[in-house]
Amino acid sequence: MVALKINLADIGGRPVSHTRAVFLSAPAHRPSTTVDGRVVTTTPYPVNVVNGLATVTVEPGELVVEIRSGLADSTPKRVTVPGGVEEVTLQDLLESAYVYDPPVVSLVKQYLDGAKAARDTAVAAAESVGHIADDVAQIAEDRAAAELARNEARDSAEDASESRGLAAVAAVSAGDSSTLAGQHETAAAGHASNALSSATAADQSESAAAQHEVNAETAADLAVQTAAGIQDVAADAAQVAADRQAVESAASTVAADRQTVTDARGVVVTAKDDVEQVKIDVHQVKSSIENTATLVDQTLAQYGAQFVTEREASQQAVTDATAQAQRAEDAAEGIIAGAVIDGSVTTPKLADAAVTKAKTSPGVQTSLDKADTSVQEGDSRLTNARPPTAHSHAVADVTGLQGALDGKAATSHSHTEAQVTGLTAKLATKADLDGAGKVLAAQLPAVALTDFLGAVATQAAMLALAGQRGDWCTRTDRGTDWQLIAEPSSILANWREKTYPASPVSSVNGRQGAVDTSSADITDATPVGRASMRAADQAAGRAAIGAAAAAHTHTIADVDGLQVALDTAGGTKPQVKMLAYCGGGPYVNSVPSSGTATSFGARVPIMLPVDTTRWRVRMRNYNGYNAANGSQPLTGSRIAVGKHALNALGNSSGVFTAPTVRTVHNTAFTIPNTTSWWTSPWITAPADQMTANEPYLLGWSATSTAQQIAGGIGEAWLFTGSGADATDATKTNGTMGTGNSTHGCPLDIVIEYECTTARPALLGVGDSIMEGLTGYTGTSFASSLSVPWYQSYLHQWANSCGAVAVNLAQWGTTTSQWLPTVTDRWSRADLTNGKFAGAVIALGSNDASASVPLATYQANMALIVGKVRALIEPGAPIYLVNVIGRNFSGTPETLRVSYNDWLATCPLGVKGVIDAAGSMTTPGFTPTMMAHLTMDGVHPNMTGNAHLAGLVGSRVQL
Repeated sequence: MVALKINLADIGGRPVSHTRAVFLSAPAHRPSTTVDGRVVTTTPYPVNVVNGLATVTVEPGELVVEIRSGLADSTPKRVTVPGGVEEVTLQDLLESAYVYDPPVVSLVKQYLDGAKAARDTAVAAAESVGHIADDVAQIAEDRAAAELARNEARDSAEDASESRGLAAVAAVSAGDSSTLAGQHETAAAGHASNALSSATAADQSESAAAQHEVNAETAADLAVQTAAGIQDVAADAAQVAADRQAVESAASTVAADRQTVTDARGVVVTAKDDVEQVKIDVHQVKSSIENTATLVDQTLAQYGAQFVTEREASQQAVTDATAQAQRAEDAAEGIIAGAVIDGSVTTPKLADAAVTKAKTSPGVQTSLDKADTSVQEGDSRLTNARPPTAHSHAVADVTGLQGALDGKAATSHSHTEAQVTGLTAKLATKADLDGAGKVLAAQLPAVALTDFLGAVATQAAMLALAGQRGDWCTRTDRGTDWQLIAEPSSILANWREKTYPASPVSSVNGRQGAVDTSSADITDATPVGRASMRAADQAAGRAAIGAAAAAHTHTIADVDGLQVALDTAGGTKPQVKMLAYCGGGPYVNSVPSSGTATSFGARVPIMLPVDTTRWRVRMRNYNGYNAANGSQPLTGSRIAVGKHALNALGNSSGVFTAPTVRTVHNTAFTIPNTTSWWTSPWITAPADQMTANEPYLLGWSATSTAQQIAGGIGEAWLFTGSGADATDATKTNGTMGTGNSTHGCPLDIVIEYECTTARPALLGVGDSIMEGLTGYTGTSFASSLSVPWYQSYLHQWANSCGAVAVNLAQWGTTTSQWLPTVTDRWSRADLTNGKFAGAVIALGSNDASASVPLATYQANMALIVGKVRALIEPGAPIYLVNVIGRNFSGTPETLRVSYNDWLATCPLGVKGVIDAAGSMTTPGFTPTMMAHLTMDGVHPNMTGNAHLAGLVGSRVQL
């Protein structure tokens, strides 16, 4: 046996007071290597932890460790306990199996501290760079002293030569002259020595300047390596470049001395090489900044909204440093190319008269010449007399203006009739008016008025009427109208009878006048038709045409459009929606447990609430809960769908109704073992569609080399002997396990389906309670039942009230695993066209278990609600479910209560809160779910699921 020492503070970053924080088990049953007859079991057993410390003896070999309090990641971890040792620490075992970083200090804070330190380094570098200017000034002073000493040495040499000449001419004073010459020579030698010392000092000053420059560059390199917090890198680099140019200029001037020419050239070459190195360093800085930004984003994605404020500050620092680095790179490139970056030359950088016109380019000189000759203040040309902008002129000043004005008519004037061309002729064609302004009667044309003269019964009465042309009367004896077309009215020829279209019916069956018909008169009628006409009552009529009896029934399908009409009850119109049917996704990777199956398949129950118009399957061999892959991708071979033959109790059997099975995909396809999906083509054939509320089975088969496939919650029948059996309607050899023994639905499978319905759709986000993990009272998680996905409480509620549910809930998840940045969890199904009328979010139980602080829980929930609000229809309601008790004590229970207190305020603009805790939790110091509603104290049993469905129905309004 090996002593396993546990210190949770070393692992989780803080002490843990929970006494049952650590559970140990073996991944598989195995005999003990130390005690004969003893079996190492797979059943988890707790370790007695006191203040985060414990020591327990364990068997050498593989061990599964589950830390349920103190770590954000509470997933079971498999480690290996070495043999031949007396003790080992849990921290060493974890570090040997995982890359594990205790979350003691926020990485963002580390970056910010590093940035501050780098900023301090940069300040020191800037101060060091400032010495370069002093060194350059010293070089200039030393050079001037050297030149002065050299000139004095030459003067002394000339004096010595002159003294020797005097000595030759005046031998008498030869001794004195010789002495004087010796003195001058001694002075010359001294001056030459001084010149040499000055030159040496200049060289030393240049070397010192170069050393300062190297020191500054080294400090700058150290600064830019952590450039996330440096705010003035570019300014320092620009100053270094300017100082280098000054050094090069000084070296060029000293180059007049042959002794320093080589050194000056070396300085220039070194400066250019340094600039190239600066450019390379700037590129490296940019890459480092980009990597830092990526690492910051990844860190924030892991730790959530807890560090939002720090991330914003860090990202701003990274952005500023990136801009500064780019400026430095541009400055370096400009130095190499001999160019000056726009805006880099400022007034403080130019000494008075440092740049003269002669030093500029010809083009600049031309521009300056033009500026010199331009009109400037005091120019005599500005005093020339010119008319002002605003002035006036007399009429006489404008040639011909007075004559043109005299030829114009006055503003007020008149014309005679004769002066208007054609006016008299036009007036002659108009009618005359009398004194009252009316047209003369003689000028009005004759107008005939038509009158009705009445109705008469005979021709004689008509001819006796007095009328004029156009008048008319009615002849009642003929049933026609007559009109007078000439006068007098006493002549018959002056009257005209109005004509009418001929009647389309001249006789009925050869009869004229008032005709009565019988069935015998309709010669082209059928016997059935004649019998129906002769029917004495309704019963005889139905018998004649073969109609159903007055009292009879129809199915909904017998009435075209009835189902759609029922769906639209209440005024809601049908919509085309894209919905999803799925479980939360696998959470283990041990099906088949032997790991030797090469041909396998499964059948998964499906029951949809609406008819499909088209549908498709998405599959992957991937564990979405803890981001673990199946061992290998699979080669899928076939997919079939058919009716599910329920047993005598109406429960699942895993058996097809043989005549209904249809193969919907029969070509090889690859099921990836990554976050990617294999997505089938759309299945559109009417015969392959699924009918509402009918039980179906989806069968699939696949092959691979020996390996393990993912498995999770949800009812399924496994076929591990021959996978093809899963799609064969005649095969009934599938096996269904429970809980962790055989697990549920293998692989991550989603059915996406399109439908046309008026039913409102609801989106669900939660953990294992919403997902549907359940069992009978008294059973444990390990022996939970495999039940169909459509028996979760969210689906139960939807089916009871005419809604549609899309349940994304997943076992074991905390709020941090539902953040918008966890794209794989949100992309399991296409949620963009669900037209969701609302959403329910039930998270927090696993957060309390992991001791997630209230502030972190609140921040995570804010991001999740925002994500859900973007997926549902505008203005659609969101409901939250509070946290049911689950045998918590200490910190987890305190957090659970604080979560529920906050949720009771209806935060984040949600519509309401479903009080599951209030009606399902027992009171007391360690409250748990009521015994008659739970299977294991954590998950609801069948009755508990029904209870939760009722709670949703009592609160949710869509």
